[in-house]
Amino acid sequence: MDEVPSLVAVQIGTDRVIGVAAIDTVKFTMMVDEFLDDEQLSNLESFVIHYGCKECIIPKDMKKEDSRQLSQVLERCGILLTERPRSEFNVKDSIDEILRLVREKEKVRLNTNQPIAMGSLLAVIRYLELSADQSNFGMFKPIEPQVKLFMRLDSGASKALNLFPLQGESNRSNTHLFGLLNHCK
Repeated sequence: MDEVPSLVAVQIGTDRVIGVAAIDTVKFTMMVDEFLDDEQLSNLESFVIHYGCKECIIPKDMKKEDSRQLSQVLERCGILLTERPRSEFNVKDSIDEILRLVREKEKVRLNTNQPIAMGSLLAVIRYLELSADQSNFGMFKPIEPQVKLFMRLDSGASKALNLFPLQGESNRSNTHLFGLLNHCK
C-alpha cells in the first residue's frame, strides 16, 4: 500500500476509451494507460481500487452523462474528485513537457500515441507543478499498468471482503486481509 499513487487523472474519450495517468513522486514513476470500458466504467473502478487512489482529477467540461457516471464510480470508491480546466488536459504541442520529466533511457517506453492518456498525464504534471522544479527533469520512469490482468472487484465487493484498513485503522491490525497478511513471515 505504501507504493500506490494517491493521485490519478482520468479522461473519457469517444466510444468509452478511458485515459488514466498517475504519478508516484516518491518512487519517480508514472503510470499511463488507455483502455476501453463499459457503461458502468468497471475497468476504471478496478483500476482505482487496485491502486488505492485517493484523489482523481477530471476535466471541468465533460459530457454530463460521462461526468455523472464517473462521479458515481469515484464516490462509491471514496475518492475525492477535483475538476480542472480542459486546457490542462490539452496535449497539443505539450509532449515535450512530459518528455522532460522522463529518464533518457526510458523515453522509448512511453507510448505517446495515446492522446487521451497523455492528456491525463499532462494534467497530473500540471496539477503537481512538476515542470516548475528542474530537479524533476529526467527522473521519472514510465510504467504501463495491465488493467486486463486485474481481478475485477467493484467497491462493494472490496468493502465486503474487508481487504484494506478503514481510515484511521492501523495497517498492522488483523481486522482486514491486508493487516492479516502483513503479519506473515
